[in-house]
Amino acid sequence: PAPPPPPGGHAGDDACPLPSLEDSGWSGTASGGDMVRVADSTGDGWCLQCTYTIGVVAFTRSAFTITATSGGPADHPTRLLQQGVPAHGQVGVGDYVYYSVQLEPAQDVWVTLTATSGDPDMYSSFVSTAPSQEDYQFAARDPAATDELHIFHSEETYCKKDGRERTPCVLVVAVYGFEQADFSIVAVQTPEAPVQLQDGAPQQVAQQGIGEWRYFEYTVGALPPAEALRLKAGKNCKSHDKYLGHFDDLAACASACEWEEDCAFFEYGTGDKVGECYAEWTASDCKEGWEDAPYNFY
Repeated sequence: PAPPPPPGGHAGDDACPLPSLEDSGWSGTASGGDMVRVADSTGDGWCLQCTYTIGVVAFTRSAFTITATSGGPADHPTRLLQQGVPAHGQVGVGDYVYYSVQLEPAQDVWVTLTATSGDPDMYSSFVSTAPSQEDYQFAARDPAATDELHIFHSEETYCKKDGRERTPCVLVVAVYGFEQADFSIVAVQTPEAPVQLQDGAPQQVAQQGIGEWRYFEYTVGALPPAEALRLKAGKNCKSHDKYLGHFDDLAACASACEWEEDCAFFEYGTGDKVGECYAEWTASDCKEGWEDAPYNFY
């Protein structure tokens, strides 16, 4: 039977109807899993730096996970960076994690990559949607804990593709795992702009000249990320489990476990499984037994 129609539009300056079977810019109606590519060439109403409303309707009783990524092709999902707001992530050896940030063409940009473990490198481009060791315009690959890119707006290739100005001006940054790494990344166009500090997360500055100021903001009373105690590394508990989703960092996986009923233990992927998150229905000593796998047990 056909599912019921969605409720009325949500409040706002202009009433905006929620998507429905009859009224949507993009849709995916395959049986089982599905993917929708939202782009200027695939539907009406595409825009950058705006909010999309996504409706999921059940034709049968369902359980599902939903993930949104943006900025790159399907095989290179790209996460958006907001200037001054650090993003945290993990990358496996030889793997890439992609970020994009929208820039003002008349200003320099600083991108700082801080490693909390391992050795990540940065490769960036205004042209490629998936920069790499072989295809990049700017790179930072210092073995130190912090890499910093300072790209001058006077650069001949700044905000240009095929010799033409890019509108909007978007820089894509690839974080490469020279070693398996945990990291934070932040982009700013004015060094005086405050960088938001997150509770307990280090934010390093690669270079600061004599007399220069760098500014930071910290919100007292902000909820800290969910904490997790690692009980086993490089092992999978052979217990009954449930897939919770793919998350950029451990804290998000821990939060997903907190929201899952009766979830006391979970596993978070590393290496080629980085970001994969599973709830584990077991005890802390995993009486079901362990097996070698690219997961850490929390």
